[in-house]
Amino acid sequence: MNTSPMVIAEIGCNYKGEMEIYYDQDVDAAYMQLSEEPSTGVVEVSEGVNLDLTEDGKNVGIEILDAAKKFPLQSLFTCEYEPKLMAENV
Repeated sequence: MNTSPMVIAEIGCNYKGEMEIYYDQDVDAAYMQLSEEPSTGVVEVSEGVNLDLTEDGKNVGIEILDAAKKFPLQSLFTCEYEPKLMAENV
């Protein structure tokens, strides 16, 4: 029995750093860590979708419960971005 989530992907979608994606198949939960900043609160934005926020409201993580029931897990490996937007933020 696997008791810890596995990192299923590390992608460099964020120009300021990497985003890590975890999936725990024992509980069918996906977690996208957007920042290493500590979370001080959680907001449920829809059933089974939670945002981890810092004290000043910055989103540092996204948790999706019943993940395999909501979307194909392989879509977690897809990263799309608008190149023009990335060039403006570099």
